[in-house]
Amino acid sequence: MTVVESEFTAAVKLLTVLLGKLDLENPEFVESVLAQRPESWDSGIYGLQTSLLSGLRSATTMVSTFTALQQLTRIADSRLIEPTDRRLCDLFALSLPWCLHSYD
Repeated sequence: MTVVESEFTAAVKLLTVLLGKLDLENPEFVESVLAQRPESWDSGIYGLQTSLLSGLRSATTMVSTFTALQQLTRIADSRLIEPTDRRLCDLFALSLPWCLHSYD
């Protein structure tokens, strides 16, 4: 495991714990989180899902990344997760290899 992979894994595990504790279904809480973003962030380009996708390229980080992505699917408000219209399409495409593997 490289240093980058271990840091990425630690960050994904932290995110997974936070997702289990935070109430991201509460619209007021989501608005509060969105209001805390730095002004320099372009909210229309990147979300949590986009940041996690690179973790699927490594066998070391793939399982923890997929677990975090599964937790993100439960959140209805897309502004934090993936602000583009591709959120569900990307998740569906990413799930296909896992589905085919379990089908064997």
